[in-house]
Amino acid sequence: MKRLYLLSALMLIMAVAMLPHNMKAQAPVWDGTWETWTQGSGTQAGPYLIETPQHLAWLARQVNNGVSTYNGVYFRLTNDLDLNSEEWTPIGNSTSNRFKGIFDGDNHFIDNIHILSYTQNGTDINPYGGLFGVIDNATIMNIGTNTNMVDNVSCSCTPIYAGGIAAYAYGGTNHIINCYQTGNISYLATFSSSHRGVRGGIVGFVSGETTLSNCRNYGQVRDYYGFAEYEGCYIGGLIGLVNATVTISDCSNYGVVYGKSWTHSYAGGLIGHCQDGTTTIINSHNEGNVTGLFLWWFDWTFFKYYKHQQLLQRRRACG
Repeated sequence: MKRLYLLSALMLIMAVAMLPHNMKAQAPVWDGTWETWTQGSGTQAGPYLIETPQHLAWLARQVNNGVSTYNGVYFRLTNDLDLNSEEWTPIGNSTSNRFKGIFDGDNHFIDNIHILSYTQNGTDINPYGGLFGVIDNATIMNIGTNTNMVDNVSCSCTPIYAGGIAAYAYGGTNHIINCYQTGNISYLATFSSSHRGVRGGIVGFVSGETTLSNCRNYGQVRDYYGFAEYEGCYIGGLIGLVNATVTISDCSNYGVVYGKSWTHSYAGGLIGHCQDGTTTIINSHNEGNVTGLFLWWFDWTFFKYYKHQQLLQRRRACG
C-alpha cells in the first residue's frame, strides 16, 4: 500500500513538472464594478493587495474622485487580471487627481485594457489614456499590460496623452521600472478634430523628472491626421514628448511607430520629440519601423474663399 502511495505521489510530481511553464490559473475577469481591498496597510512592509479587477477599479475610483492621491502609499498586485475590454478610466484622470503612490505589479499581467476617448456634451472623456492617467512622484514597476487606446473619430480633446503604462508623468520624480506593453495605441482624427496627439508605448508626455529602466514596448503606436489637426503629433516607441529631465536605460521598442499630420509630425523609435530638459539614453535600442509624415498645410483663407465663391455661383444658377 505504501508503495502504491509513493508511486502515485511520484507520478503526480512528474505530471506537474511536465506542465508548460507559461500555464497559469485563469485570471479574474472584470465585470465593470469595484470594491475596496481587504488586505494590507499601505506600508512598504504591508502593501495594499490588489487581488481582483474590482480592487484595481476601486483604486482608480478613489484617485479620480479626489478622495486620495495615495502619496507614498504602497500597492502590490497579486494576480494576473483581465479587464475584459470594459471601458477603463485610467488611475489619475486629470492633473487635479494624480496618482502619487508606489505600485508593484509583482511580475503580473493586466490584459484587455480598453480606453476610449471622446467628447460628450462638451466634456472631454479620458483625455489621458493608459493603465494610469496622470502620475506625480510615483513608482510603477514589474508589470505588463495589454493597453488598447482607441480615440473616437469625433473627439475634440486638446491635447490627448496616451501611454501603455501611463499617459502623463506630470511632476515630482517618477520611476517606471521593468514594465512592458503589448497593446495598440492609435488615434484617427477627422475634419472636426483639433488636438495635439502625444503618444508613447510606455508614457505619453513627460513634464516631471522621470526614469524608465528595463521597459519594453511591443505594440503599435499610431496617429492619423485630420484636416484640422493644428497642433500635430508626437509619437514614440517609449515616450511621445519630453519636456523634463529623463533617463532611459536598458529599454527597447519593437512596435511600429507611425505619425501623420498636416502641420508637423515627430516620430521616433524611443522618443518622439525632446522639446526641453535633458535626456539621457543608456543601453537602449529600437527595432520597430518608424514613419513620420508631414503634409503641407494649404492656405485655409483661400480655401474658405473658394468654397464661398462656389456657393454664390450655385445660388445664382438657381435664380
